[in-house]
Amino acid sequence: MFFDELSDESLLKHLKASSEPAFKTLYRRYWRRCFAMAFQKTKIKVVAEEITQILFIALWEKRNDLYINHLEAYLFTAVKYQVFKYIESQLVRTHYESQLNPSMLSENSVEKEVFLQDLTRLLEQAVSQLPEKTKQIYQLSRLENLAHKEIALQLRCSEKTVEYHITQALKSLRIALKDFL
Repeated sequence: MFFDELSDESLLKHLKASSEPAFKTLYRRYWRRCFAMAFQKTKIKVVAEEITQILFIALWEKRNDLYINHLEAYLFTAVKYQVFKYIESQLVRTHYESQLNPSMLSENSVEKEVFLQDLTRLLEQAVSQLPEKTKQIYQLSRLENLAHKEIALQLRCSEKTVEYHITQALKSLRIALKDFL
């Protein structure tokens, strides 16, 4: 079978059937464009490569559970989400590093420092505008690194409730930080 000639929809059906050639065809078809988008957002080649690899690994691992109507839109949305996760993790890391060693910030370029300060300010502002329960769950998850189950136990709610609030927080933050993404 010539997988290169198949439509995305056909390839997705083969992918659900665990077809490695279908996956490889999708990878070849979309890797470069996903990488370009990630690189455009992050400006760091290694990070863009990592984001793209994570995206395709997840596509393969979750192939049986995914319901994708339009593959290209799905992949580009997933790239944006991965970029957001990367920026968020960098902010958290920078926050903790600056608490441990404030002089580390002076080692960065002025441009990077200003960018991080602006992004941190925007993130903090966006988090402060979240509904109280959503903000509380987001902070427990992202700042205290608690698992959904731990948060659910601590707040005496279901894991689905925790997932809902984190999803709502991430949607709101993506909108608030859209200029950085």
